[in-house]
Amino acid sequence: DPYTTFLPPVEAGPAADHLEGEFGGIGVHIQYIDGRLTVVAPIAGSPADRAGIEPGDVIVEADGVTLSELTPAKAGALIRGPVGSTVELLIERSSALEPVEMEIVREEIETQVVYYDLVPETSIAHLRVTSFTERTIPQLDAALEQALNDGVTGIVLDLRDNGGGLVAAAQALIGRFVPSKAGPALWEDRGASSGALVSLPIAGGEIEAYDLPLIVVVNEGTASAAEIVAGALRDYGRAPLIGEPTFGKGLVQRIWNFDDGSSARITVARWLTPDKSAIPEDGLRVNIAVPLVPSVIDDDPIALRAARALRTEGWSEVHPNW
Repeated sequence: DPYTTFLPPVEAGPAADHLEGEFGGIGVHIQYIDGRLTVVAPIAGSPADRAGIEPGDVIVEADGVTLSELTPAKAGALIRGPVGSTVELLIERSSALEPVEMEIVREEIETQVVYYDLVPETSIAHLRVTSFTERTIPQLDAALEQALNDGVTGIVLDLRDNGGGLVAAAQALIGRFVPSKAGPALWEDRGASSGALVSLPIAGGEIEAYDLPLIVVVNEGTASAAEIVAGALRDYGRAPLIGEPTFGKGLVQRIWNFDDGSSARITVARWLTPDKSAIPEDGLRVNIAVPLVPSVIDDDPIALRAARALRTEGWSEVHPNW
Protein backbone atom coordinates (compact mmCIF):
# COMPACT_ATOMS: atom_id res chain seq x y z
CA ASP A 1 0.00 0.00 0.00
CA PRO A 2 1.88 3.09 -1.19
CA TYR A 3 -0.50 5.48 0.61
CA THR A 4 0.16 4.33 4.18
CA THR A 5 2.86 6.70 5.44
CA PHE A 6 4.55 7.96 8.58
CA LEU A 7 5.23 11.70 8.71
CA PRO A 8 7.86 13.09 11.09
CA PRO A 9 6.94 16.39 12.80
CA VAL A 10 8.57 18.60 10.14
CA GLU A 11 6.28 17.07 7.50
CA ALA A 12 3.17 16.33 9.58
CA GLY A 13 2.61 19.96 10.54
CA PRO A 14 2.44 21.35 7.00
CA ALA A 15 0.27 18.42 5.90
CA ALA A 16 -2.24 19.17 8.65
CA ASP A 17 -2.14 22.88 7.83
CA HIS A 18 -3.00 22.06 4.23
CA LEU A 19 -6.16 20.21 5.26
CA GLU A 20 -7.16 23.08 7.53
CA GLY A 21 -6.66 25.51 4.66
CA GLU A 22 -4.60 27.96 6.66
CA PHE A 23 -1.07 28.30 8.04
CA GLY A 24 1.47 30.79 9.31
CA GLY A 25 3.75 31.85 6.49
CA ILE A 26 4.72 34.50 3.98
CA GLY A 27 2.23 33.55 1.24
CA VAL A 28 4.01 32.14 -1.79
CA HIS A 29 3.43 29.30 -4.20
CA ILE A 30 6.81 27.58 -4.58
CA GLN A 31 8.30 24.59 -6.32
CA TYR A 32 11.73 23.09 -6.80
CA ILE A 33 13.17 23.81 -10.26
CA ASP A 34 16.57 22.33 -10.98
CA GLY A 35 17.04 21.76 -7.27
CA ARG A 36 16.30 25.38 -6.33
CA LEU A 37 13.31 26.66 -4.35
CA THR A 38 11.63 28.90 -6.92
CA VAL A 39 8.68 31.24 -6.45
CA VAL A 40 5.84 30.46 -8.84
CA ALA A 41 3.81 33.42 -7.61
CA PRO A 42 3.14 35.31 -4.38
CA ILE A 43 -0.41 35.14 -3.04
CA ALA A 44 -2.12 38.47 -3.69
CA GLY A 45 -2.04 40.72 -0.62
CA SER A 46 0.23 38.37 1.33
CA PRO A 47 3.39 39.43 3.23
CA ALA A 48 5.49 38.11 0.34
CA ASP A 49 3.47 40.15 -2.15
CA ARG A 50 3.79 43.31 -0.07
CA ALA A 51 7.53 42.72 0.39
CA GLY A 52 8.01 42.65 -3.37
CA ILE A 53 8.74 38.96 -3.97
CA GLU A 54 8.27 38.21 -7.66
CA PRO A 55 7.58 35.12 -9.79
CA GLY A 56 10.88 33.49 -10.70
CA ASP A 57 12.67 34.60 -7.54
CA VAL A 58 14.83 31.87 -6.01
CA ILE A 59 14.81 31.60 -2.22
CA VAL A 60 18.42 30.72 -1.48
CA GLU A 61 18.45 30.97 2.32
CA ALA A 62 15.99 31.21 5.20
CA ASP A 63 17.35 32.45 8.51
CA GLY A 64 20.88 31.73 7.27
CA VAL A 65 20.19 28.13 6.26
CA THR A 66 20.94 27.15 2.65
CA LEU A 67 17.73 25.64 1.30
CA SER A 68 19.22 23.72 -1.62
CA GLU A 69 20.78 21.34 0.92
CA LEU A 70 17.38 20.46 2.47
CA THR A 71 14.42 18.33 1.44
CA PRO A 72 11.40 20.26 0.14
CA ALA A 73 9.49 19.54 3.38
CA LYS A 74 12.29 20.90 5.60
CA ALA A 75 12.81 23.93 3.39
CA GLY A 76 9.10 24.71 3.49
CA ALA A 77 9.07 24.29 7.26
CA LEU A 78 11.79 26.93 7.60
CA ILE A 79 9.79 29.44 5.60
CA ARG A 80 6.58 28.73 7.48
CA GLY A 81 6.30 29.44 11.17
CA PRO A 82 4.22 30.99 13.93
CA VAL A 83 2.07 33.97 13.02
CA GLY A 84 3.88 37.17 14.01
CA SER A 85 7.38 35.68 13.81
CA THR A 86 9.99 36.93 11.36
CA VAL A 87 11.94 35.08 8.69
CA GLU A 88 15.02 36.48 6.97
CA LEU A 89 15.30 35.45 3.34
CA LEU A 90 18.07 35.69 0.79
CA ILE A 91 16.60 36.02 -2.69
CA GLU A 92 18.27 35.62 -6.08
CA ARG A 93 16.56 37.53 -8.86
CA SER A 94 17.48 37.49 -12.53
CA SER A 95 17.20 41.27 -12.78
CA ALA A 96 19.44 41.92 -9.74
CA LEU A 97 23.24 41.72 -9.76
CA GLU A 98 23.43 40.81 -6.08
CA PRO A 99 21.17 38.64 -3.89
CA VAL A 100 18.36 40.57 -2.20
CA GLU A 101 17.86 40.34 1.55
CA MET A 102 14.31 40.47 2.87
CA GLU A 103 12.89 40.36 6.38
CA ILE A 104 9.25 39.30 6.34
CA VAL A 105 6.78 38.91 9.21
CA ARG A 106 4.70 35.76 8.90
CA GLU A 107 0.92 36.08 8.90
CA GLU A 108 -2.00 33.68 8.84
CA ILE A 109 -2.36 32.63 5.22
CA GLU A 110 -5.75 31.43 4.07
CA THR A 111 -5.34 29.33 0.97
CA GLN A 112 -7.65 29.91 -1.96
CA VAL A 113 -8.96 26.57 -3.21
CA VAL A 114 -12.05 27.64 -5.21
CA TYR A 115 -11.83 29.95 -8.21
CA TYR A 116 -14.79 31.37 -10.13
CA ASP A 117 -15.03 33.02 -13.50
CA LEU A 118 -17.26 32.97 -16.55
CA VAL A 119 -16.16 30.95 -19.56
CA PRO A 120 -15.26 33.69 -22.08
CA GLU A 121 -18.12 34.80 -24.32
CA THR A 122 -20.65 32.56 -22.53
CA SER A 123 -23.00 32.68 -19.56
CA ILE A 124 -21.50 29.46 -18.18
CA ALA A 125 -19.63 29.44 -14.87
CA HIS A 126 -16.15 27.94 -14.57
CA LEU A 127 -15.70 26.69 -10.99
CA ARG A 128 -12.25 25.32 -10.29
CA VAL A 129 -11.76 23.41 -7.00
CA THR A 130 -8.10 22.61 -6.33
CA SER A 131 -8.38 20.58 -3.09
CA PHE A 132 -10.77 19.55 -0.34
CA THR A 133 -9.93 21.37 2.88
CA GLU A 134 -11.90 23.00 5.67
CA ARG A 135 -11.99 26.14 3.50
CA THR A 136 -13.41 24.49 0.39
CA ILE A 137 -17.14 24.60 1.10
CA PRO A 138 -17.31 28.22 2.39
CA GLN A 139 -15.39 29.33 -0.70
CA LEU A 140 -17.53 27.13 -2.96
CA ASP A 141 -20.76 28.52 -1.49
CA ALA A 142 -19.55 32.07 -2.07
CA ALA A 143 -18.64 31.24 -5.68
CA LEU A 144 -21.96 29.47 -6.30
CA GLU A 145 -23.89 32.38 -4.83
CA GLN A 146 -22.04 34.74 -7.15
CA ALA A 147 -22.72 32.44 -10.11
CA LEU A 148 -26.44 32.30 -9.33
CA ASN A 149 -26.54 36.08 -8.94
CA ASP A 150 -24.81 36.36 -12.32
CA GLY A 151 -27.60 34.30 -13.88
CA VAL A 152 -25.32 31.59 -15.28
CA THR A 153 -26.91 28.99 -17.55
CA GLY A 154 -24.58 26.11 -16.69
CA ILE A 155 -21.52 25.17 -14.64
CA VAL A 156 -18.17 23.69 -15.61
CA LEU A 157 -16.87 22.08 -12.40
CA ASP A 158 -13.11 21.81 -12.84
CA LEU A 159 -11.39 19.13 -10.72
CA ARG A 160 -8.17 18.91 -12.70
CA ASP A 161 -5.08 18.35 -10.53
CA ASN A 162 -7.26 18.12 -7.41
CA GLY A 163 -5.50 15.53 -5.27
CA GLY A 164 -8.37 15.16 -2.80
CA GLY A 165 -8.40 15.87 0.93
CA LEU A 166 -11.26 15.79 3.42
CA VAL A 167 -14.09 13.41 2.55
CA ALA A 168 -16.55 15.61 4.47
CA ALA A 169 -15.84 18.44 2.02
CA ALA A 170 -16.45 16.05 -0.88
CA GLN A 171 -19.79 14.98 0.64
CA ALA A 172 -20.80 18.63 0.97
CA LEU A 173 -19.75 19.52 -2.56
CA ILE A 174 -21.87 16.69 -3.95
CA GLY A 175 -24.75 18.07 -1.86
CA ARG A 176 -24.61 21.39 -3.69
CA PHE A 177 -25.54 19.60 -6.94
CA VAL A 178 -27.47 16.50 -5.82
CA PRO A 179 -30.14 16.45 -3.07
CA SER A 180 -29.46 14.24 -0.05
CA LYS A 181 -32.59 12.16 -0.76
CA ALA A 182 -30.92 10.83 -3.92
CA GLY A 183 -28.84 8.35 -1.92
CA PRO A 184 -25.33 8.10 -0.45
CA ALA A 185 -22.42 10.29 -1.45
CA LEU A 186 -20.21 7.20 -1.41
CA TRP A 187 -19.64 3.86 0.27
CA GLU A 188 -16.75 2.75 2.44
CA ASP A 189 -15.71 -0.88 2.20
CA ARG A 190 -14.06 -1.39 5.59
CA GLY A 191 -13.38 -5.10 5.40
CA ALA A 192 -11.90 -7.79 3.21
CA SER A 193 -15.16 -9.74 3.21
CA SER A 194 -18.54 -8.80 1.80
CA GLY A 195 -21.07 -7.07 4.03
CA ALA A 196 -18.60 -4.49 5.31
CA LEU A 197 -20.03 -1.60 3.31
CA VAL A 198 -20.93 1.61 5.15
CA SER A 199 -22.77 4.41 3.35
CA LEU A 200 -21.74 8.03 3.83
CA PRO A 201 -24.53 10.56 3.19
CA ILE A 202 -24.71 13.52 0.89
CA ALA A 203 -24.35 16.69 2.97
CA GLY A 204 -26.66 19.49 1.86
CA GLY A 205 -26.33 23.21 2.49
CA GLU A 206 -28.09 26.52 2.00
CA ILE A 207 -26.71 26.98 -1.52
CA GLU A 208 -28.20 24.59 -4.10
CA ALA A 209 -27.61 24.25 -7.82
CA TYR A 210 -29.72 21.17 -8.54
CA ASP A 211 -31.24 22.43 -11.78
CA LEU A 212 -28.29 23.97 -13.60
CA PRO A 213 -26.66 21.92 -16.37
CA LEU A 214 -23.32 20.63 -15.10
CA ILE A 215 -20.18 19.05 -16.57
CA VAL A 216 -17.08 17.92 -14.65
CA VAL A 217 -13.53 18.34 -15.95
CA VAL A 218 -10.97 15.75 -14.77
CA ASN A 219 -7.45 14.64 -15.62
CA GLU A 220 -4.78 12.25 -14.34
CA GLY A 221 -4.20 14.57 -11.38
CA THR A 222 -7.82 14.17 -10.19
CA ALA A 223 -7.52 11.79 -7.24
CA SER A 224 -9.06 10.42 -4.07
CA ALA A 225 -11.91 12.62 -2.76
CA ALA A 226 -12.03 14.44 -6.12
CA GLU A 227 -12.68 11.09 -7.80
CA ILE A 228 -15.47 10.43 -5.29
CA VAL A 229 -17.14 13.69 -6.36
CA ALA A 230 -16.71 12.96 -10.06
CA GLY A 231 -17.97 9.39 -9.63
CA ALA A 232 -21.02 10.45 -7.62
CA LEU A 233 -22.07 13.16 -10.05
CA ARG A 234 -21.68 10.63 -12.86
CA ASP A 235 -23.55 7.83 -11.07
CA TYR A 236 -26.52 10.06 -10.31
CA GLY A 237 -26.77 11.14 -13.94
CA ARG A 238 -26.01 14.68 -12.83
CA ALA A 239 -22.97 15.38 -14.99
CA PRO A 240 -20.75 13.79 -17.62
CA LEU A 241 -16.97 13.74 -17.26
CA ILE A 242 -14.75 15.49 -19.78
CA GLY A 243 -10.96 15.46 -20.06
CA GLU A 244 -8.73 12.47 -19.31
CA PRO A 245 -9.05 9.40 -17.04
CA THR A 246 -8.47 10.19 -13.38
CA PHE A 247 -5.60 9.06 -11.15
CA GLY A 248 -7.21 5.94 -9.67
CA LYS A 249 -6.94 6.25 -5.88
CA GLY A 250 -9.96 4.81 -4.10
CA LEU A 251 -8.36 4.18 -0.73
CA VAL A 252 -9.27 5.78 2.60
CA GLN A 253 -6.62 6.95 5.07
CA ARG A 254 -7.15 7.69 8.73
CA ILE A 255 -4.73 10.04 10.48
CA TRP A 256 -3.24 9.29 13.90
CA ASN A 257 -1.37 12.19 15.55
CA PHE A 258 1.34 11.57 18.15
CA ASP A 259 2.63 13.66 21.05
CA ASP A 260 5.93 14.49 19.33
CA GLY A 261 4.10 16.12 16.40
CA SER A 262 4.47 13.22 14.00
CA SER A 263 1.54 11.41 12.41
CA ALA A 264 0.65 8.17 10.67
CA ARG A 265 -1.70 7.95 7.72
CA ILE A 266 -2.94 4.38 7.41
CA THR A 267 -5.24 2.91 4.77
CA VAL A 268 -8.33 1.50 6.47
CA ALA A 269 -10.95 1.16 3.72
CA ARG A 270 -11.76 1.43 0.05
CA TRP A 271 -14.02 4.09 -1.41
CA LEU A 272 -16.86 3.09 -3.72
CA THR A 273 -19.06 5.40 -5.77
CA PRO A 274 -22.83 5.51 -5.07
CA ASP A 275 -23.54 2.56 -7.38
CA LYS A 276 -20.97 0.55 -5.37
CA SER A 277 -18.32 0.66 -8.08
CA ALA A 278 -14.71 0.73 -6.93
CA ILE A 279 -12.51 3.41 -8.43
CA PRO A 280 -10.36 1.53 -10.98
CA GLU A 281 -6.59 1.65 -10.56
CA ASP A 282 -6.39 3.23 -14.00
CA GLY A 283 -8.95 5.85 -13.03
CA LEU A 284 -12.49 6.83 -13.91
CA ARG A 285 -13.31 6.84 -17.62
CA VAL A 286 -14.55 10.06 -19.21
CA ASN A 287 -17.59 10.60 -21.41
CA ILE A 288 -15.78 13.11 -23.61
CA ALA A 289 -12.03 12.60 -24.10
CA VAL A 290 -9.97 15.77 -24.43
CA PRO A 291 -6.14 15.83 -24.20
CA LEU A 292 -4.42 17.29 -21.15
CA VAL A 293 -4.42 21.08 -20.89
CA PRO A 294 -3.18 23.05 -17.86
CA SER A 295 -6.01 24.05 -15.51
CA VAL A 296 -6.05 27.81 -15.98
CA ILE A 297 -9.03 30.11 -15.78
CA ASP A 298 -8.76 32.41 -18.79
CA ASP A 299 -8.91 31.16 -22.38
CA ASP A 300 -8.80 27.55 -21.20
CA PRO A 301 -9.47 25.24 -24.20
CA ILE A 302 -10.98 22.48 -22.06
CA ALA A 303 -13.26 24.91 -20.23
CA LEU A 304 -14.40 26.23 -23.59
CA ARG A 305 -14.86 22.67 -24.87
CA ALA A 306 -16.86 21.74 -21.76
CA ALA A 307 -19.07 24.81 -22.13
CA ARG A 308 -19.72 23.90 -25.75
CA ALA A 309 -20.60 20.35 -24.72
CA LEU A 310 -23.17 21.66 -22.27
CA ARG A 311 -24.90 23.46 -25.10
CA THR A 312 -24.44 21.25 -28.15
CA GLU A 313 -23.86 17.62 -27.20
CA GLY A 314 -27.00 16.64 -25.37
CA TRP A 315 -25.93 17.80 -21.93
CA SER A 316 -27.88 21.05 -22.01
CA GLU A 317 -30.72 19.54 -19.97
CA VAL A 318 -30.46 18.06 -16.50
CA HIS A 319 -31.42 14.38 -16.49
CA PRO A 320 -31.01 13.20 -12.88
CA ASN A 321 -32.15 9.70 -11.98
CA TRP A 322 -32.97 10.34 -8.33
